[in-house]
Amino acid sequence: MKKILFFTLSLLFTLSCSDDLTKDELVDSPSVVLISDNIESSDIIINVMGSIRQIYKNAYIDYIKTKSFDLYEATYHLEVAAKSYPDNTYFVVIVEPGAGSGRMVCKDNSGRRYLIPDNGVASRLMLNGELSEFYSVTNSDVLEGGNYQNMSIEDFYSSATVALLEDKPLSNFGEILNSPETIQISQPNKNGTTITGQILYIDNFGNCHSNISNDLMSEFDLGDLLKIEINGEKTFFAKLGTTYSSVGNSQNVGFIDASLKLRLAVNVGDLSLRYAINAGDKIKITKSSARVGILYYNKSSVATSITGGMKEKLSELGLSETNFIQFIERDADNDASRLFDLIQEILDADVDIFLSVSTPASQAAVNNVPEEIPLIFTYVTDPESSGILDTRGNLTGLSDATNFNDYLSFVKRIMPNLKNAGRLYNPYESNSAFAQSQLVSLMRFYNLNFTSVGIPSINAVYEGYWSLANNSNIEAILVAADNTVSDGMTELTGLAIKDKIPVIGDSFQHCEDGALASISIDYEKLASSTGEQIAAVLLGANPDEEEIKYFSTDVIALNTKTATDIGFTIPSEILSEAKYTYSTND
Repeated sequence: MKKILFFTLSLLFTLSCSDDLTKDELVDSPSVVLISDNIESSDIIINVMGSIRQIYKNAYIDYIKTKSFDLYEATYHLEVAAKSYPDNTYFVVIVEPGAGSGRMVCKDNSGRRYLIPDNGVASRLMLNGELSEFYSVTNSDVLEGGNYQNMSIEDFYSSATVALLEDKPLSNFGEILNSPETIQISQPNKNGTTITGQILYIDNFGNCHSNISNDLMSEFDLGDLLKIEINGEKTFFAKLGTTYSSVGNSQNVGFIDASLKLRLAVNVGDLSLRYAINAGDKIKITKSSARVGILYYNKSSVATSITGGMKEKLSELGLSETNFIQFIERDADNDASRLFDLIQEILDADVDIFLSVSTPASQAAVNNVPEEIPLIFTYVTDPESSGILDTRGNLTGLSDATNFNDYLSFVKRIMPNLKNAGRLYNPYESNSAFAQSQLVSLMRFYNLNFTSVGIPSINAVYEGYWSLANNSNIEAILVAADNTVSDGMTELTGLAIKDKIPVIGDSFQHCEDGALASISIDYEKLASSTGEQIAAVLLGANPDEEEIKYFSTDVIALNTKTATDIGFTIPSEILSEAKYTYSTND
């Protein structure tokens, strides 16, 4: 208590005895808001602050830094400051372009005085009818005898600021300005579920602050997909949330901030940089749905399970087909000659994202889908050797590549005495040709003899099977990374079961279609990850920065009915490891 009393008495003594700080200055010292795109340590800011201190040593000076050459941001900051500061506040604005040419003084409805470049920076206050009595600053009498045309910008603003704070009549500064410069200001407007407005300013993190108020967003719900158009040119999507983390990393979000205005941002990213957005840009926002084009080479059970799981994941992420996503799907039905025309049909639907399912579909897509449309591939065995990667930008995807070491290791686990294996494959599928080369090179490490028969289409499955079966040494048929044989799996397994030859595949669907066993990637994970990838890209993630996703080969499927039919005993440890077990092969 003694310390507090001593400090208080000392302070009162200091104030009463100081020659530099008078009682009047303590009571009457004004607030000065200095808005500039110059840094605080620049000569012009130091000089202006010094000139203020010459008159009011205790003046409160608030410095607001704006982006260089950004009149729209400066206009916004001036409007906010004018609404926030008390009646004894003066406003000095020094922003380019135009700070070094025409300057003016004026006052607002509360009588507060402004020194501003005549470059449009006062447009928002003028639009609201808050400014009046505009005069140019040209009179040497208020510029300490200087000629405004010959003065440095530092000397000009220092002298003019002194005159402003001395409350000299505005008419003393120069001629009346009847038509001060303005910049285009767009007031927010609502028409149904379409709202137009303007970007007020961009903060240091690249978040875009708009003039769209909370009440205009009354017909929008949390989770809605916002389609955002910038200046009638650039278009992107954002999800309406409550904060940045309402979406995943690198995804676009819109939310109502503390000022009750709509803010557009990237969760951990820079939205203004991503879409080259500037303060003053016009924006149009609509509640919308996105269009996703899907191209199949063949709508097989595996392919449809992937897209089905993808849709389920999108729905989990709040992007359901019911409300926010339209799917435009086309199937080439194993006919590569149809792919080009089907791509054009999908593009004619004005899709926002293109999804290609399988290697042949993806090979066609990378060469025919315009690069401005994000392209995601899935269910592709080897995107690199198939020529899908490095063909275009705006591309990412997911691979179902089988690890052929893991595959053959599983084959030997389930059939440890296997010596002679056969394979049907389509050599015209690049994914299957890649698998063939991998298997051939690995067979010797597993002490296997390998016989393969190439078939050009699903219609040749029967003939190809008999070419293998006539080789009396074949003890098992291997099916891996081949769309054609996968599509003919039911026919193949039907023939093999009659001859009691095990078929070992690389998809759980193969077992559902009658194969004895399979080991593969987790296609449920592939499907779910495909949905996550579409959601991320739809909400602004750059496909070129998304890594191609690969999965481990560790999901076992078995068909116990097939095992019974061919008289095969599945090892108990493999039975316990199986994720899928089927008891029918009809």
